[in-house]
Amino acid sequence: MQNRIQHIFDKYGIVIAGLVIFLYYLWSALDMFQSSHERRTIQGFVFQFDSLILLWLLLLTGMKLHSLRKKQQAEQERFREIALEHEVQKMRLNLLDDVTSLLTDAIHNPLAVISISAGSIRERFASDNEIIGSLDRIEGALKRLREVLTEFHKYETKKILNPVRPAVAEQPEPQPAPGVR
Repeated sequence: MQNRIQHIFDKYGIVIAGLVIFLYYLWSALDMFQSSHERRTIQGFVFQFDSLILLWLLLLTGMKLHSLRKKQQAEQERFREIALEHEVQKMRLNLLDDVTSLLTDAIHNPLAVISISAGSIRERFASDNEIIGSLDRIEGALKRLREVLTEFHKYETKKILNPVRPAVAEQPEPQPAPGVR
């Protein structure tokens, strides 16, 4: 019931307030005609209708407060949506960090064993150039694998932290001013 009344005042508040002010004005005017035999000054008219002016001022103030309250509610709702989106992004980032950490650990551990074994073989066969060349290729491949894992982790983190924003993604690149290169 209260929501229904609130909805009516939200939708027709200005009409209801205008009607109340009009009725008050009508009542004041009828009172003025009943006592028309008295001579009135301009000051008397102003004092008779001062409450009418006050009602209009109160109406304007109420309308402004109502619109500010609506804006505040909209901003609070927007803030809640942003906070929720932020929490979702944090959860995604934490999940991604966990997955990439597991993946990195699962790959780095065997790579470490290969690297230690290659170092051990290098010490044992330091005089054999063919084996040293093969070990150099193995260590180069290990280094590239580590770089790929690092880049993968950076890429996934960047992808989660900076999701595709349609408004930003659809805007064309800013063009330099003519004559500027």
